[in-house]
Amino acid sequence: MAGSPNQAGQRKFAGFAASVEGQTIGMNGDKEGNLVRLPVNTEVKMSDVRTDTRWQVFADVYTNSGKLAPRVPNWTPFRQTAADSFNSIVSNCSADPKAELTKLSDTFKQELEKQGVLG
Repeated sequence: MAGSPNQAGQRKFAGFAASVEGQTIGMNGDKEGNLVRLPVNTEVKMSDVRTDTRWQVFADVYTNSGKLAPRVPNWTPFRQTAADSFNSIVSNCSADPKAELTKLSDTFKQELEKQGVLG
């Protein structure tokens, strides 16, 4: 909104986007092309909008166990090492997922230390 000549219009749009109607439209039901994966409006119940029960599991896990990711200066190493690790796990039938994920966790810890943001 910074610098916009239409501050009132932008506030109105933001209010709609966060409303029950806006969040429901953004979730797009069970169709592809959703803009909203998890509703920010606590009045929107995931299972009322999506029939695929995995979405409700996703919402419950996020609500009950989710943690904010640390602010890091450079996300690229995390994205790349995660992509490499997951690709290795799914493309190699003899892969040991637990060992690969432990290795990824260690790599993430080292990168957080390197970037000075390990909590």
